Amino acid sequence: MPYYPNYLIGLQFDNHAAGVTEIRTWLQNDQAWLSELPSIDAGDIVRTARELEILLDEQFDVLFENFITLVS
Repeated sequence: MPYYPNYLIGLQFDNHAAGVTEIRTWLQNDQAWLSELPSIDAGDIVRTARELEILLDEQFDVLFENFITLVS
C-alpha cells in the first residue's frame, strides 16, 4: 500500500443527482423560471437523462472503484 505523507484524499459527489426522478423533480420545482428560457425543453432533458441513465451508473461504478483503489 502506498504511503502518502501529509495528504488527505477525499471525494464528494452525488451519484444519483442526474437520475431521471431527481431531474423531473428539479424541472417541476423550477417550472416557472424555466418557462422564461425559450431554449429549454423539459421533455427533452428527461428523455436524454433516461437514455444516459445506464451510462451514468456504469461511469459511477468505475469512478468509485478507482477511488477505492487509490485510497486503499
